[in-house]
Amino acid sequence: MTTHRVRYESKGQGPDNLISIPLDQVSSSNLGRRGDLIILIAAAVLLVAASFLIVFSLILLLFYLASFKYVLEITSSGSKIRVPI
Repeated sequence: MTTHRVRYESKGQGPDNLISIPLDQVSSSNLGRRGDLIILIAAAVLLVAASFLIVFSLILLLFYLASFKYVLEITSSGSKIRVPI
């Protein structure tokens, strides 16, 4: 964040992505959390499939709850910056 713009550059395996929003165009910011839904689905399937796997499915449920990641989201009318925290 600078005095005039919010900039975010994501670096990964693909091409770099630079998003820049002027501060006077920022319309909202949001701090939330996200989890891996596939872990919750696997826990539900294992719970239904066999009752003796209840302990294992509860362990997967705990992993799901531990997988939440916080995300800071800054939006303007034309673009969005999502930064994992």
